[in-house]
Amino acid sequence: MNRTITKDWESSVEYSLADYMGDIKKLLFYTARIVPESRYLNESDMSFAGKVEYTIVYSDSDGEISKLEINSDYDVSIPVTGGEYTDAVDDTRIANLSIRLTGPRKLIAKATALTSVNMLGEDRMEYAGDGLDEGREVYKAEKTIERESISFSDTQEKEYVTVAETVEDINPEDIEILGISGQIRVIDSETVEGGIKLKGEIILSIIIRKADMEPYPLKKVIPFEEIIKTENIIPGENNIADGEVSSVDVSVKSKGEGAELEVKAKCVFKGAVIKNEEVKVIEDAYLKDYESMQSYEDYDYNSLVECGIKDISYNFKKRLQELDIENISSVLHTFSEAKILDKKMNGSVMEIEGEVTFSGVACQINDDESISYMPIKFTEPFKISVNGSAFIPENAKLWCKITIPDNQSGFDSEYFYLNCNMKLCYHIFLNNSVRKLKECAVSGDMLKSTGLSTITVYFPQPGETLFEVAKKFKSTEKRIVSDNSLALESSQGTEGGVLNGVKKLIIR
Repeated sequence: MNRTITKDWESSVEYSLADYMGDIKKLLFYTARIVPESRYLNESDMSFAGKVEYTIVYSDSDGEISKLEINSDYDVSIPVTGGEYTDAVDDTRIANLSIRLTGPRKLIAKATALTSVNMLGEDRMEYAGDGLDEGREVYKAEKTIERESISFSDTQEKEYVTVAETVEDINPEDIEILGISGQIRVIDSETVEGGIKLKGEIILSIIIRKADMEPYPLKKVIPFEEIIKTENIIPGENNIADGEVSSVDVSVKSKGEGAELEVKAKCVFKGAVIKNEEVKVIEDAYLKDYESMQSYEDYDYNSLVECGIKDISYNFKKRLQELDIENISSVLHTFSEAKILDKKMNGSVMEIEGEVTFSGVACQINDDESISYMPIKFTEPFKISVNGSAFIPENAKLWCKITIPDNQSGFDSEYFYLNCNMKLCYHIFLNNSVRKLKECAVSGDMLKSTGLSTITVYFPQPGETLFEVAKKFKSTEKRIVSDNSLALESSQGTEGGVLNGVKKLIIR
């Protein structure tokens, strides 16, 4: 039995600038990422701890761009009572980030995060009562259902090393890295023997300053192909897979008469294979030779309809006047994040509404031809419609998330333009319920037989099943079918089918 639990939590830190650093004049952009360090699961709760790492870029009192890296600790516990669980898969995302200046040299960084924990356990059909003990002559009404089964992959870490740029005629100490961020874009995922095969790109964005020159942006794309180990799967089954850049560092090294920028990106990949499995449910049972007592319960389960990943391109534009910026010469940094506000299925179409928050840094040419650095930040709504398969059942439910691994920005004299390359990860399923047997218990002594053959004429009620009649008269479905020469289609099978068109039965 799998169960998903979510929890919001906060982590914050107060920080004072070192003496050698200039005052904060203007915050340009800031990001945060989760760095897990430990996780522990016991019978009552799941505890996890780590750090939130903040990167803050600002313009200082001298008009220069400076970078600040700080971190705060977190230690969170989530109750997990209500089942027997063997493991857990957790996913933590930054939901909100704020940097508040409390003075020219002091600030408070606070991150609000959302952790989603998928508790993994063996989903067994359990039935109680001595009526089902071996050796007893038990007759059962069974139904086959299609129940969703999820096989989570192992979390796989991999480090990629590449040269981002080679610069001639410069000393390594004259190169400064002002900011760096990384995103993963999954292009294709396929379930193969032993795991999920991923193909995609690691997209790195770097802000570089050389000597006394103006900072400039650099984008580096690293292609990758990995197989995430996953057990109990069959090639070709549906999967959802993703990855994230857990850390990225740039080192500047001597290279001949110049310098070389080497990038190390540590990435984490994870995924899940989702399929439907056939499971037999005992709806009812009775004993031929004993009086028995039954109780029932509702069993809720999900059935997979469709899952996958789709690429979506979405465009925004904003007047420069609204952003309080004029005469842009370049854009140094861009980052976009999507938040889903509403989602639903409309026939076979996924309808999703939300908002995209964009942050960036622009170089602005002032009237005296000097350059100043201006933050760009705005939030815009979006609404997308994405086609699923040709047939989606009514009442289907939708789970989805949207990430933006890459975007392109541009500008003219009037507008700032943004093209977001969104990645939609979706899972369409049905919530189902079936009434099942909870307990079958012997409620009396063995029934005594008179040894005499009795015949009962019985008139089935509308909607009554063959199994219900057999149970009522302590007979068997097979004998009733034989004694009444019922065709298979008349009883709709012997697994609790309705007696269609049968007006009278002879019961021996």
